[in-house]
Amino acid sequence: MRSPFIATRAILLGLAVAPALMGAQGAGKLNRYGNPSTMKATPTSAAITPKDLQIRLYQFADDSMLGRQVGRIGNMKGTTYIAAEVKRLGLIPAGDNGTYFQVLPFHTKQYTNHSRLTANGNPLAWNKDWVAVPGSAAPKPISNVEVIFGGMQGDTTKQISAALANGKFVVVLPAAPVAAPAGGRGGPGGGGGGGGRGG
Repeated sequence: MRSPFIATRAILLGLAVAPALMGAQGAGKLNRYGNPSTMKATPTSAAITPKDLQIRLYQFADDSMLGRQVGRIGNMKGTTYIAAEVKRLGLIPAGDNGTYFQVLPFHTKQYTNHSRLTANGNPLAWNKDWVAVPGSAAPKPISNVEVIFGGMQGDTTKQISAALANGKFVVVLPAAPVAAPAGGRGGPGGGGGGGGRGG
């Protein structure tokens, strides 16, 4: 198991060397964080250098990698890239079946073009009349249950109890948007957080 202390040291090292790296990049277009928007890959050396780490990070975080969402092609691309790098470094695989990977079960639930919601036989339009808010547990099939009004999201003074909601399809109105204070985010003094949705 990797030590959190080692991981923290690696992160701090990356933060500490970033300014030095920027100076070594020479003139070029920098993003809003002061880093070059792209970095050309170069062959690695035996020594681990800040520049080499930054090059690999740029490759891993590039838009072409399509993010890291589990079950999507971006996750496959990202983990394949990391596996190729550690294999090149000579690390011994300790994953499933002699690989660098461990297969973990997961599932996704989503509404499709065939998903329908009706009220008294009248169809309701997705994303106009209704939306589904994901919960912490996998959704269960719903069929022929009583539909009741549950109040407004975030307003606990007018929501129904869990006992009343049990075994029913509960419809909840979205929380009312909170207007930002005058003077921008956080008001005249700044620094405060803006409004948010209840939950």
